[in-house]
Amino acid sequence: MSTIHFDKLSMYDRVGEPVSLGIPFAQGRLTDSGQFGICNDGTDIAVQTDVTARWDDGSIKWLMTHFLADLPGNLAHDLTFATDGSISAPDPDQRTTVTRLGDFYTIDTGVLSFDIGLGTDLFKAIRVNDAEWFGANASFGITDAEGRSYLAHIDEITILESGPVRSLVECAGKHVGDAGSLFDVRVLVEAWAGKPFIRLDYQFINREKVASVDVTEIALKFAALGAGDVRCATGEGYYRTDITEGANARLLDAETIVFQSVEHVLETFYGDFWADWCDAEKGVCITPFQAHQNFPKGITVGEDGIDLDIYPASQEPVKVLQGVAKTHRMQFYFHTSAMSLDDVVVQSLQFQYPDIGILSESWYREANVWENLFPENKNWDIEASIINMADGRNQGLGMMHWGDGPDHGYTQQGRGKGELVWTNNEYDFPHAMFLLYAKTGERMMKSLRPGGSRSGKRIVKDLVGDTVLFDGSGPKSFASFYVPFMSSYKILSDENCLT
Repeated sequence: MSTIHFDKLSMYDRVGEPVSLGIPFAQGRLTDSGQFGICNDGTDIAVQTDVTARWDDGSIKWLMTHFLADLPGNLAHDLTFATDGSISAPDPDQRTTVTRLGDFYTIDTGVLSFDIGLGTDLFKAIRVNDAEWFGANASFGITDAEGRSYLAHIDEITILESGPVRSLVECAGKHVGDAGSLFDVRVLVEAWAGKPFIRLDYQFINREKVASVDVTEIALKFAALGAGDVRCATGEGYYRTDITEGANARLLDAETIVFQSVEHVLETFYGDFWADWCDAEKGVCITPFQAHQNFPKGITVGEDGIDLDIYPASQEPVKVLQGVAKTHRMQFYFHTSAMSLDDVVVQSLQFQYPDIGILSESWYREANVWENLFPENKNWDIEASIINMADGRNQGLGMMHWGDGPDHGYTQQGRGKGELVWTNNEYDFPHAMFLLYAKTGERMMKSLRPGGSRSGKRIVKDLVGDTVLFDGSGPKSFASFYVPFMSSYKILSDENCLT
C-alpha cells in the first residue's frame, strides 16, 4: 500500500472533506481503475475515478481521483491506497447525481438539489432537504464602456461528471443584450456528495473581432426574498476576519492591497472575503476565491440578496484584449439561521485554504511519468537554487495580472514599446512548478501554478486564422504550450486548462 499525506492545517475536524488528486502510475502497475481503492484509518472510503492518460500498453498512466476524507483538527493525517483490489470502493452514504428532465438539469447532493437550464437565470430553483429555498435568482452580467449591458445567456449544457462523489456540469453560451452579444461565457458547476454547497467557475472569453474591449463592470446578482427579519453580514481580512453586520458593502481595490502589507505566500493564501444573507428559514454565504489577489472586487449584501462585483463599476474601465479568458471561482454555501457568523468564517476559510493530498517523491520517481528529476541522492545546493528561482520570480496582483509578473529584461529591451512586458507564466512555468511540487510536497509549489494556467490563462490564437488552439472545439497544438495545461488537468482535475 502507498500513502496520501495531509499536512496539519485547520484546528477543526473536517468530516468528508472534498479532495481531488491526480495519481501517476508506473507502466503496468494498474490496468483496471476498479482495482484502485483508498482506506482511511481502516475504513474503505468511496472514491470516484477517471483515467486521464494511458501507457502504450494500455495500462493506466494517470488516474484522477475524487474522494471525501475525514481529517482531524490540529494534526497531520495519512490515507492509504492500493492497486490490487484489496481496498474496496463502497458507495458514499449520500451520493451526488445529475438528471435531465426536458430543458432542466437537476444536480442533487443528497442534501442540496438545484435546477439549471438555458437562459439568463443560472439556477432555476435551489432546494435544501427537499424544501425550495430560492427560485430563479442568479445571473452574471457585463457592462461595456458605452454603458451597454449584457447578461450571460446559457445556450448549451453538458454533463461532465455525474457522481457518485462529485458532479460537474458545464454551461456555455454568450453574454447578450439589446446591443447584441459580448464575450463567450462558460460556467462549471461543481457539487459533492452530502454537501450543502455549490462551487462554481465563471469564465468570460473574449473572441470578439476587435483588438480589445473596455469593460466597466462584471457582476453576479443573487436575489433573495426573506421571510421575517433578515440577517446580513460581510467578512474580510488576512490575519483575522473582520465581520460587519447589517446591510453593507465592501471594496477591495489597489489602495486596500497596498496598505494591507500582507506577508502570506499569496498563491497559497491571502485572506477571506464573503457576504452572508440569512432569514429565519434559509441562508447563503457567497465566497469568491482569492478575491484579494484578483482585485478589484466588491461585495454588497442587503435584504434583497447579494451582489458580487467581479469587476466593480467604481473602478476605471479594464481593457480586455482579444483572446483573453479569465476565470473566477466562487462558493455558495447554503445554511440555516442556526449557523453562527463564526462558523460562516470557518467554512469560507476552508474554501480559501483547502486540504490537499500529497504523494511522496518516491512515488513520482517510480511512476516515471515526467522528466527524471527525482534523484535519490540530492545535491542540496542545486535543489536550493531551484527553489530560490521559484521564490524569486516576479509577481503581479490584480484581476488581469494574477499569476503573471513583469519581465524587466524584456521590458528594458523595448519589446513592449514603452509598456511592461509580462512573463509567460501560463506556459512552461506551471509544469516546472508541478515538478517542484512532486519533488518537495510543498503546497506553495502546487499553488503557484493555478494563477498562471487557470486564473490568468490566455487563449492562444493561431496567427493565420481564428483557430483557438486551446478551445475544446479546435486543435490542441504546440507541445510547449500544451504540456503545462495537461499537467494541470491530470493533477488537479482543472477542466479550465482544457478550454
